[in-house]
Formats: sequence, C-alpha cells, structure tokens
Amino acid sequence: MSATPEFGLTRSSRPVVISPYQLRWPEEFRTIGGHIRELVGAAAVRIDHIGSTAVPGLGAKDVIDVQVTVADLDLAGAAATPLRGAGFRHGDGFVDDE
Repeated sequence: MSATPEFGLTRSSRPVVISPYQLRWPEEFRTIGGHIRELVGAAAVRIDHIGSTAVPGLGAKDVIDVQVTVADLDLAGAAATPLRGAGFRHGDGFVDDE
C-alpha cells in the first residue's frame, strides 16, 4: 500500500473519523467549485458536490468530494493538468458514461 506523500501515512494507518453534518460544507463546495471553474473554464460541463458531505444532515468524513464532468474524455487530461498543478487529487481514472 502506498503512502500519502503529504502525511507519510498509509490508508490503513489513518483512522476514519466521521463528523456530524457541518453547515459549512455547502459553502466550502461553492468556493472549491468556483476555483475549479477558474482553473478549467469551459472544459468542465458540470462541477458537482458529491459524496457524504453533499447530503444535508448526514455525518461524513470532513472531505469535500467533487466530480468534474467533461463533454469529451479526450479533453479530460487537459482539464486535469491545471487541477493537479493546484494541488487537487484525482480519483482512479476517467469514466465514460456510454
């Protein structure tokens, strides 16, 4: 299992902490989503708040999960480059809905 570079921890050594729902999570997403929009522009068809923190009233890990949708997966790499440069982490890959 690989270590998380910024913390030197592995997934198995980090405890999972579920926080009660936080009223600040929607605003944090709006801020993050706006920053993503500035970075990728029109390449992003949608920028959505996903995961547990997107569900009002639900406890969750205090991490804002975001999904960026592009119209063409051939453009996904170009959109991902500025996001990685800004320090955003990415999921396991790109998914084609077709």
